[in-house]
Amino acid sequence: MAREKAYPDLPITVRYLVKGKERKKTFKNTNIDEVVDQLEKGKLWGVPKDAEIVRLGIGTKFMS
Repeated sequence: MAREKAYPDLPITVRYLVKGKERKKTFKNTNIDEVVDQLEKGKLWGVPKDAEIVRLGIGTKFMS
């Protein structure tokens, strides 16, 4: 999917649980639609299939 200009150029952070530990993965060159589509398919790079998604955030506030 090509990146639309209607989307702001903000990082997307996924917080997830694996084996009781909270982890995060930040995507800086991806739009939110791509991240959600890959999460639904269970094929998001860097996030295990069995991970429990805790939070999905947009912007630099969620990176820390």
